[in-house]
Amino acid sequence: CLGWVLPSRAQAADVGLALLSSSLQRTSRDLSWQQPELTVLLPRARRGTEKKACPPGREAQVVDENLFFYEEWELEACVDGALLATQMRQVNLIPFTYQQLHIFKRKLDEFYPQGYPQSLIERLSYFFLYVTPEDIHKWNVTSLDTVKSLLKVSQGRGAEGAMPLGPPLQDEKPKRRGMQHPQAMVATLTCVPLGRQKLHDGE
Repeated sequence: CLGWVLPSRAQAADVGLALLSSSLQRTSRDLSWQQPELTVLLPRARRGTEKKACPPGREAQVVDENLFFYEEWELEACVDGALLATQMRQVNLIPFTYQQLHIFKRKLDEFYPQGYPQSLIERLSYFFLYVTPEDIHKWNVTSLDTVKSLLKVSQGRGAEGAMPLGPPLQDEKPKRRGMQHPQAMVATLTCVPLGRQKLHDGE
């Protein structure tokens, strides 16, 4: 039979240390492969939460058909609320999508946090359907004709604008796709104060 020679305690200790050292080296190599992934992924996560800047040459100087082809983040970064206010007629004529109009509405709200001025209200036309009753309560409307023209828009009789393209924001109902329900808008408009009178008192 074969004879087995038992290792001494010193030899066994040396073997154990060698195995432990080899294991630690493998673990260290594995971690060295994983560490670059962490350093790459973390900056990406931070970039996702940062507001993107408008690329050079993309800042909108005029409202035209070119804006239709902007990505949503480009509209956020490159379109100014003041530009939208002065060229509201163009906003209504170009068939922007619901999502794009939703961005324009937010830009206008940021530019006029205290409510739209009379000069803009007079030019809202079809865009008025994206205004909320809360927005209207901030207005200081002094023209009865302006209120009546907006009433016609809300009732579908005076919208001189292009219908938005693309899928609704959420649902097919007007209020759920970012547009307000006509009945709610009519009720709010008829209570807009004009001096000391309300619209339904002056008719």
